[in-house]
Amino acid sequence: MRRHWIVLGVGAVLACVVFFIGSALIAKDVKQITLEMVLLQHKITERQIERFKLSQAPLLSMLTGHPDVGQFASRVMDDETGVTDLFFHTVKANPVIMQLRLLDLQGNEQIRVDRLRNGEVTVIDDNALQNKAHRDYFQTFSRLKQGEWEFSDFDLNIEQKKIEMPFNPTLRAGMPVQCEGEICGLIIINYYMEDWLHNLGTVVDSRLLLVDRDGYFLLHPEQDWAWSRYTERPRKMDDFYGRDLSSLYLTPQGHAWIDDSTVALPLYFFDQEILAVYRLNRSPNLLYREKILEFSVIMLLALVLVLVPVFWLIHDTMRQMRQEKKLAQNSRDYLDTVFNHTFDAIIVINAQASIQRVNNAALTLFGYSREELCGENVNILVPEPYKSRHDSYVQNYKSTGRMIINADRDISALHADGHKIPVSIAITQMWLDEELYFIGTIRDLSNVKELEERSRKQEMMIQQGKLAAMGEMLGAIAHQWRQPLNSIGLIIQDLASAYKHDDLDGDYFRQSQQEMLQQLHYMSDTIDEFRNFFTQGKKVQACNLLAVLQEITQLYWAQLKAHGISVRHRCYLDGELRPCPTDGDLPSEFALQSCPAEIKQLLLNLIANAKEAIEKLANPTQKQYCIEVQLTATENEITIDVCDLAGGVSSEIRSRIFEPYFTTKKMGTGLGLYIAKTLSTNPLHGTLVYLDRVAEDGDDVVGSIFRLSLPRYPGDVFGDAQK
Repeated sequence: MRRHWIVLGVGAVLACVVFFIGSALIAKDVKQITLEMVLLQHKITERQIERFKLSQAPLLSMLTGHPDVGQFASRVMDDETGVTDLFFHTVKANPVIMQLRLLDLQGNEQIRVDRLRNGEVTVIDDNALQNKAHRDYFQTFSRLKQGEWEFSDFDLNIEQKKIEMPFNPTLRAGMPVQCEGEICGLIIINYYMEDWLHNLGTVVDSRLLLVDRDGYFLLHPEQDWAWSRYTERPRKMDDFYGRDLSSLYLTPQGHAWIDDSTVALPLYFFDQEILAVYRLNRSPNLLYREKILEFSVIMLLALVLVLVPVFWLIHDTMRQMRQEKKLAQNSRDYLDTVFNHTFDAIIVINAQASIQRVNNAALTLFGYSREELCGENVNILVPEPYKSRHDSYVQNYKSTGRMIINADRDISALHADGHKIPVSIAITQMWLDEELYFIGTIRDLSNVKELEERSRKQEMMIQQGKLAAMGEMLGAIAHQWRQPLNSIGLIIQDLASAYKHDDLDGDYFRQSQQEMLQQLHYMSDTIDEFRNFFTQGKKVQACNLLAVLQEITQLYWAQLKAHGISVRHRCYLDGELRPCPTDGDLPSEFALQSCPAEIKQLLLNLIANAKEAIEKLANPTQKQYCIEVQLTATENEITIDVCDLAGGVSSEIRSRIFEPYFTTKKMGTGLGLYIAKTLSTNPLHGTLVYLDRVAEDGDDVVGSIFRLSLPRYPGDVFGDAQK
């Protein structure tokens, strides 16, 4: 009996030892798990802060790098409308922005856009702008170098040197504005942080408190303690917990337990070192007691009901099997949905080339039903001569491994009604239960081919127009050559007469030779100009539109002169319309990056169109025998107006003048204005429109204006020219 009591006593002691060891391990695990939860929360908090920072960097870079901002900040541009609109729409699109400001280097607000607490966005009047040179954040931001940006200390919003009430937690970000390699101002953004702070640190079951370097609360779930530096009676973290905790917030290092349910961790909060304090909603001691109770119950149940866990495992296994079956069914439904809702047709065949599965896009593309395709040989979709050889392709791949896999090929497929469809096909292979299958992904290229054909026809029309323009130029050369050829003929006749009358000496002969060479050089220069007229097609390069006009006029003047028509070039310079300069350096206002060959072809079509309209006039006046070309340059584009007073275009046909093959001429092709319109869009990226014209003296003579607007490319010199 005594031995039984000893055994029972030893068993009881061992049970107690196991219980206490288990309790200690549970206590340790509970505290470790709690700490890991807090560390996870802390990492999430840090990522939320970092994500907010990274989301604002592109916005700051966009604002400081915007050309209008730089020009206004450097006083190159006095008009603030563009910058104000940019700031207004930026604030409108970003609800978190409270203020967006442009400050000069002395701290004066130049432009300021505010979002009121009711959500209204307003532009602050100039007389309400303030000087912020005394604020700490301005001192911090003014020390930034080019390309650097930084956040200010997290604080409350202060207006007119008074803290805004109720408290408005605010964060500021600043970045210098660069003007021609130097800093000329600051962009500063104020953010509403109240809602953002409310969402910070709410992922895990805890409450987040933020403490600054001086021990004052920035964020606290109890309103009386939030922003405790600015409350009626300033109170620190030490007052809340009733002991000195300065070692935590003055030099935060690692984690520290303040009490059983509170952990403090250092936090780099928008370039500001502060302390993050996490108050757990459930104390580790409470969790420990719950775990001990669970542990005791489990031990008791383990002793009394050994089979209960077995039954539970069986039940759990069956439940998991049901869940896995449901997940498998959901996966099949998901794959079926994806398979049948892709835009590309998908066909699965086996190693014998028999169709196993098709999606809805394949049924639409080929015009078959699912029952008609599944089980059929895939060559039902292959036209001759490949249809009869298709099965051998599959067999050759199986035997030789020839690479047809993952190769994108353009071929023709066969529709159910017998017509061919241009498609692109890519084939992949897969093995299921040791059986080989092929997956064909097919894309309909009908629209692509149609666009290619349309583009080819349009290119052909442009080439036809270019040939027509070259015909115009050949006519111009013929007129220009007529005079030098006549001069050479007269010189030859004069030489023959001088020889006949013995007046032909060395000086006389050399003088005649020099005159003939001058005429020949003139003819050679004309050919060189014609040869270079249409070079560099569709190549973007630097050119001056005034030089382009001079080249056109130089080659075409004889053709126009033969019909008594003059061309007058006028330019808007220094705010007035006056004759364009013909000698010296050309004005840089009319320089841009574009395609000069296409501009020449387009303008030649417009000038030739005006010439033909003048020739059709019954009794033209003297001023109607003039074609005027006007050039206007702005910061963003250059406008060329080709003007005439040849009667204009009637309202009945005005909407159709740019249509292909539409013409009112007996021998016209209807391509001139269509090609001009096409060139203005591509490759010139501009616009061509028709406008009515009335004579400047106010009489009833009317005419036409064809206005070509060409955009400036980055790097054009208009801005430099204006300086």
